[in-house]
This record gives sequence, structure tokens and C-alpha cells, in this order.
Amino acid sequence: MPKNSEAVPAAAPRRRRPPARKRAGIGLLLASATALYPAVSGDWHRTAARFEHTSGRGPLHSHTAQGATSVHSPGHTPWNATFGSYVLCSAGGADVEIEDIRYSAPVGPQDVTFALRTVSAKDRASSPAVTPVGAALGKPPDLHSGPLPGRLADAGAGSRVTQSCADEDEEGAGFTELLFVLRVGESGGWIDRAWIDYRVHGRPYTLRLDWQMIACGDDVPPVNGDETCAGAA
Repeated sequence: MPKNSEAVPAAAPRRRRPPARKRAGIGLLLASATALYPAVSGDWHRTAARFEHTSGRGPLHSHTAQGATSVHSPGHTPWNATFGSYVLCSAGGADVEIEDIRYSAPVGPQDVTFALRTVSAKDRASSPAVTPVGAALGKPPDLHSGPLPGRLADAGAGSRVTQSCADEDEEGAGFTELLFVLRVGESGGWIDRAWIDYRVHGRPYTLRLDWQMIACGDDVPPVNGDETCAGAA
């Protein structure tokens, strides 16, 4: 798990989904992203017959909490930053069908794509060092830190999460991780909240992710009072 305001040092540097700004249901601005599902301060909220909740308050869980992670620019543009540690699992063990992934971005990236990374127990047994991605320079499967183990698939409408939270708790178990891949220019990119719309047994829910993803650039201000991009190239 990334620590709050943890910066990834600068370094020398799939069928893609359409740019997020052109996809229905995804807003690059806070106003558009919250038009149907307004942000609330509580752990759950009901809008338009859909239950919005934080992790631990609904069928779909994510291993994240409130905080922020930043990636410094490598010194050229455009560039990519990958944010993970959204390890997803089904609390009751039933399959989760993803309907959409939405976000709000005070500083809009040039493009955002989503991937589901599946790491099996066999993958972890062969390399115990295989862990979720905190934040990294580059895009899957070839991050600047090296190849990313596991199977990658586009995430979005029709994707399924079959990992049970009970099974995930077993030692050496595999995991399913949602990755956000940001392509940014000189202005950078800042996603301050995201939502996963999904169904379980036909019932609609929304998991709200409050972790903030920051790709440093000229337009990214201090986040939560912290200079998360201090010293960036």
C-alpha cells in the first residue's frame, strides 16, 4: 500500500480504451463526475436507487484508504503514470460485474485508461515479491521499474471481479488489482476521487475510492496542504 503523499522519484523514461473525456459516465471535472452521484461525507449514500459506499460498507471491497500518492515527471512529455493498490474482492463471494469506472479530476490528464491485473497464487508462489502496484512511472505491462507480473485485461463495463475476500485473506493467495493509467503533458494530472459502478445479484452499487492520484506537472497545486510534487522535474 502506498503511504500518504509518497512520491515516486523521477527516472529516464493494449488495445487502449477511448479517452476518458469521451466516454459517457466519466467526468473530467468534479461537477460532471458528481452530477448523478454527489459526494457525501458518510460511509454510504443512496442516489437513484443505487447504493454508494466506501470500502467495507458494501459487497465490493478495495484495499485503499484516504490519502494521496504522487509520481514525479521524468522530464519529458507526454509521459505515463500507473496507480494501483486498488485490490478488489467480493465480501460475500458472489461475482461482481463492473458497469463503469468514473472519476473527478481537478487537473485533467490527457488520457486515462483502466486495467484489471489478476495475480494468481501460482504467480505469488514463484515470486513472493509480487505485490500490488502503489504508484509507478510508465504503463503496464512495462513499468520503468520492470515488467509487471500477472494477467492484464481492460477494465470497464462487463469486467468481473471473482476474487473472494475470504480467499484473499489466505497466505499466498492471489489478488485482483484495478490500475489507473494516466497519460499527461506539462500540466500534469490529478484525480481526487473515483467511483466503481457495479452489480451483485442484479442490484446496483457504487464503491467510492477516496485515494488521490497525482502525476506531477505545472498545474498541480499542493494537495491537502502538502507539496506532493516538491522537487519534481
